Amino acid sequence: MPVRQLSPVFARRIARTALDSVVRRWPYQTAHPWSGPDDVRRPEELHPIFNGCYDWHSAVHSHWALARLLDEGLLDATTAYDARCRLVDEIIPLQAAVERAYFDERPSFEWPYGWAWLLMLTGELLGSDDAGLKAAGEALRPLADTLSDRVGPRLTSMIAPVRTGTHSNTAFAMELFWDAAPGLGRDDLRDTVADHGERFFGSDVAYPWAYEPSAYDFLSAGLSTIGLLRRIRAPESFSAWLEAFGAPDDRDLAVVESLDPADGWLAHLIGLNLSRAWELRALAAHLPAHPRAATWRDLAHGHRAAAHAGLFSGHYEGDHWLGTFALYGA
Repeated sequence: MPVRQLSPVFARRIARTALDSVVRRWPYQTAHPWSGPDDVRRPEELHPIFNGCYDWHSAVHSHWALARLLDEGLLDATTAYDARCRLVDEIIPLQAAVERAYFDERPSFEWPYGWAWLLMLTGELLGSDDAGLKAAGEALRPLADTLSDRVGPRLTSMIAPVRTGTHSNTAFAMELFWDAAPGLGRDDLRDTVADHGERFFGSDVAYPWAYEPSAYDFLSAGLSTIGLLRRIRAPESFSAWLEAFGAPDDRDLAVVESLDPADGWLAHLIGLNLSRAWELRALAAHLPAHPRAATWRDLAHGHRAAAHAGLFSGHYEGDHWLGTFALYGA
């Protein structure tokens, strides 16, 4: 997804926020299940690369944001230098091997959201023309291949998808798996996503838009499902599926407001506006002749504008991750 309509000033602000966050050790929310009283390890021991930014997945996608901004050439010289140093100096084989070993110890760690962003980061780095960034991607490749190999078995073990609007959402992770696959040279990953996407969502009808959003959503389960099927189906088949699923309109997707962005859960709603914006914009571009295409574009603009007004609030609970969503949806 190419970056659009992102000013250098805004790009620099995303990068500086990401750089500040990935080195901020505390507060930190670990997903590590302690095995006993002697299993006492600090975050940097567990995760020598991705140990800041509040939690592992946020550290991963903040590194992705830095890599993407460098790739797009949107940063000033000083910020670009700092971003490159972070990626090249920290993502090295020795430290990446420790990150990989953790997944052998804890196979379910950060499934599926963290896995998806790790694959996105690795693909972004491997596709860079910068030799140092490409080397960082090669350092992460063993972990990325390990996780890619495990996606199929994990999905096969699931009797149904997770349709929440938060990290465990199945459709959104599958969107990212699909997008990351070419950069990883993993066409098989797209085949896996297509097969399970059809199994999970291919027969969906009459989606209950009135049930969205939940209080703490940062994803739309309905729009993530649409985004996945848009990727895996041919246009005519997708159009027929969308009509049965229920094409959204402005009655279904009003802009939402976070009443307390200092609350980490309520700050999710800022991210919901961002994720709705990119899904709606992509849907309108995919079906430009659809009767609701103009409505989708207007909704995307309104959601994006509302979200941008809530970015960089000074509250770490949202600032540490929302820049990634603003970049992904730019």
